[in-house]
Amino acid sequence: VTIYMYEVVEYNELTEEPATFGERFVEAIKESWQSFFEGAQDFAIWFIYTIPTLLVLAVIALVIIFFIRGLKKRHKRRQLEQQAKTQEPPKVEDSPFENENI
Repeated sequence: VTIYMYEVVEYNELTEEPATFGERFVEAIKESWQSFFEGAQDFAIWFIYTIPTLLVLAVIALVIIFFIRGLKKRHKRRQLEQQAKTQEPPKVEDSPFENENI
């Protein structure tokens, strides 16, 4: 085992100068855009992972929508049939145009 040691002749403490407003502003903009792009990439990866689940949910939603529409149409058709049964057809003598001369 060999150990080498060197003595530091002059010790310099490195201190950073405080950043100016402009430097802090530019750094904040850079970091915000970097964060935005990282978030967009994370969203894209999440979306790719969830595509199969979203497709299954979309198919289920479409089935439910078509089922509800069919029920509404059937209900409306039955209401119209009931109204047609309860209403009497208009009589010819009750027509308002019967006595008019055209």
